[in-house]
Amino acid sequence: MIEVVSVSLGAAERDRTATLHLGGERVRIRRIGCSGDYGLAARLLAQFDGTVGAIGLGGLNFTYRVRGRTWPMPGADPLRRAVRITPLVDGCGFKDRVEPQAASVLPGGGQALVVSVLDRPAAAAALVAAGYRVRAGDAHFALGLPIWPTEATFNALAAVAMPVLRHLPRDVVYGAREAADAGGHALWEVIWGDVQLLRRHPVPLGGATVVAGSLREEDARWLRKCGVRSVIGASPPVEGEVFGANVWEAALTAISGRALGPDEIESVWAAAYERTDWVTIV
Repeated sequence: MIEVVSVSLGAAERDRTATLHLGGERVRIRRIGCSGDYGLAARLLAQFDGTVGAIGLGGLNFTYRVRGRTWPMPGADPLRRAVRITPLVDGCGFKDRVEPQAASVLPGGGQALVVSVLDRPAAAAALVAAGYRVRAGDAHFALGLPIWPTEATFNALAAVAMPVLRHLPRDVVYGAREAADAGGHALWEVIWGDVQLLRRHPVPLGGATVVAGSLREEDARWLRKCGVRSVIGASPPVEGEVFGANVWEAALTAISGRALGPDEIESVWAAAYERTDWVTIV
């Protein structure tokens, strides 16, 4: 059996272990949350280096891309340096090449909100291609600002702001909040992204279809309480729950036995996963 570990800066309460079948291999995936503790994350990364097939880093991207320019995230550097042998991935390749395929099960047209266009530009592009009018939730969900720019306007603003924003500590941008109820009817037919950000910065969700980057049972219960129409995993469910993009990218890397380029992620996925069945969870 191939072993894959995801070390996440997210909450330890969301830890989970599961087994999936991928490309003819059994892959044991394990998610370990560090609750924002960078030191613990670095120690765990070093501990698993050389002992597993691949490692995923959750809750922090290595880089962001805005208008063709790549912005490295300084906070990720110490964590990357902790791993010297095992391939380390952040899930961005999976978000770019596989997750957007989930748009194929949406009806198309109407209003859509991408929780973070900065994190999931390919999802925003897929929604635009499906006929949706897309708004960016980055300012609200990351910074608490009540503005919802169009995708084009957001990208123009981000290109100017990234030299400063990329240096902000993660706990400033994604500070812990109490989970809240989001009553009322949604302004968008589709909401795509991180359910944990939806819980920390609630917006009306009633009647919306939520495309979830990851999903645990408690998330599904909360979304039902908020009155969503349905929830679709941005990746196929494993044992009833949706794991994050970094977990899937690490699994694809592990069964390949080497680091993968963006185009290879898509081709390995197509060959390894027998069906593309984005199942409605709720």
